[in-house]
Amino acid sequence: MNLLSTTTLQQYLRDRLIILGILIALIYGYAMSSLYSWGLDDAAEFYLYQDAETVEALISQGLPLPANTLNKKFFIGVGSLPEKYRRTINTSIIQPVISHIESDNLFDYILSYPLKESTLQNKKTILFVIHTFDLEEDESVPGLSTLETTLIVSAIALAFILLTASLIYRSISRAVNTLYRWGNTIGKSNSTVKTNNLPIDTLRFSELQSVGKILYGAINKIISSTEREKLFVRCLSHELRTPMAVTSAALDILDKKELNYDIQKKTKKIRDANRKMISISDTLLSIWQEKDHNHYPEEVNIFDLANEVIQDNQYIAANPNVSIIINITPSFVIELAKQPFSIILTNLVKNALQYTHAGFIRIEIEDGKLVVTNSYSMNSVNKHTARSEYGFGLGLFIAETVADQQSWLLNCSQKDGGFRSELVFC
Repeated sequence: MNLLSTTTLQQYLRDRLIILGILIALIYGYAMSSLYSWGLDDAAEFYLYQDAETVEALISQGLPLPANTLNKKFFIGVGSLPEKYRRTINTSIIQPVISHIESDNLFDYILSYPLKESTLQNKKTILFVIHTFDLEEDESVPGLSTLETTLIVSAIALAFILLTASLIYRSISRAVNTLYRWGNTIGKSNSTVKTNNLPIDTLRFSELQSVGKILYGAINKIISSTEREKLFVRCLSHELRTPMAVTSAALDILDKKELNYDIQKKTKKIRDANRKMISISDTLLSIWQEKDHNHYPEEVNIFDLANEVIQDNQYIAANPNVSIIINITPSFVIELAKQPFSIILTNLVKNALQYTHAGFIRIEIEDGKLVVTNSYSMNSVNKHTARSEYGFGLGLFIAETVADQQSWLLNCSQKDGGFRSELVFC
């Protein structure tokens, strides 16, 4: 399983919470800036209408317009309005309307206010009230600017969000880490699983509790099944030892007698089968014995080992005349765990010898891999073996099991009447 593209829960939550905090701070800052602008517009509108109503009352009393200042100006009629305002305002309006223009660091609010007919003795006209704000003057006013205020409030909001998020993260990660530590503990020793109860109370979340219960039950079932399998294999191997020992003793007695050639051929087949059973029994015991499967590396001459394996298992060859090629330098020596490597090589060679009726068998070292290749015919393959996809049964199963125990990789493939096994042991 490829774990290179995965990420930890801590990284995932941290990244997402930081992004969420930044987005919320930006949205909050934008909302603050918008509310501030809306507040200024509402205040300006209030005072514009207040001044318009005041001027309208003065006009109705026959009094002159108030004097214009830098901040406030009053005009009656479109003709009296300066040109820069006239270009902006819609002069056909009949309802009060507020417009605004900005130029040369000046911001003008313009209220177009239609006067009542009674005010100007049945002459319809429009009162223009203009409030002007100097933007540079606003910036020089003591205190924080709108941007600074927005940034400060957004920073406070972001800090609050991150603090809240960190508390949430701690609650989640604590429960997940508890489940991880529990799983890591029970994974190191089978004998502690059933006694190491799942800490349900500390998992806190019902989903994690459910996952923990499922894992706890599944692991115990697997361990119980494995223990029964180991016990069965050990008992079976020991039980087989007695009849195999008897058979070996009987064959030794027969060897001391003068037997004719036909009987010698039959006893040889019996001895070969007996040797095969002893070899399988020893291998199964080696695989399933309850001890550390890590072996210390030692220097191994692969060429000599391959020759030895071939000689020891030549008796099971489907065709003794098949060409066996050891494409390995005779002086080639490498450091590795010899016992598991020997078990794998033996079973791969035995499969090749047993199922190759014509063609060749090749053993070689290729880019840090042991490669065993052989020709085979589909008609010669037993379809009822444990590995029906290849036709090879117990031998391939043993090789794969030992490779897994050593964290090696065994790949098998078939193509064009050939079978190829690759053991990556480096």
